[in-house]
Parts: sequence; structure tokens; C-alpha cells
Amino acid sequence: MAWDDVRQPWQEHIQAVSRLIDQHSELYVKTGDRFHQASYDILVDYLNFLKTWIKEQEEEHGADFSHTPPIDPKQLH
Repeated sequence: MAWDDVRQPWQEHIQAVSRLIDQHSELYVKTGDRFHQASYDILVDYLNFLKTWIKEQEEEHGADFSHTPPIDPKQLH
């Protein structure tokens, strides 16, 4: 199994949820509306849950990370 066989189908969705987390964070800071704080918390928990599941799937299916491309620090933010 290649390093991204499990992870790749989820990348687009992880990025979308990350953007949504950022949006709720900004709106909470601007408005103080607890809806945005609660949404932020729920989405962060979901993203952590999803990433944990992905890692478990990779371990279970023996993903090979020996050919993992290097991380571009610009993509981390």
C-alpha cells in the first residue's frame, strides 16, 4: 500500500474542514457568538478523530512511508 492510499481521498475534505475551523475562530473573535466557539470545538474534535482513524487505517493496512514526499512548510498554514 502506498503512503497516500488511505489519506489522499480525505485530503480535500480535511482542508475544507480546516478552513471552516479558521472561519469559526475568526467569527468568534469578532462577534463573541458562542455558536462559533462551539462549532470550532466540534470541528477540531472531528478533525482529530478523522486523522486518528486515517493513521489507524494506514497502520492496519501497512502503508509504506519510505517514499513519502518531503513536507513543504508553506502548505502547513
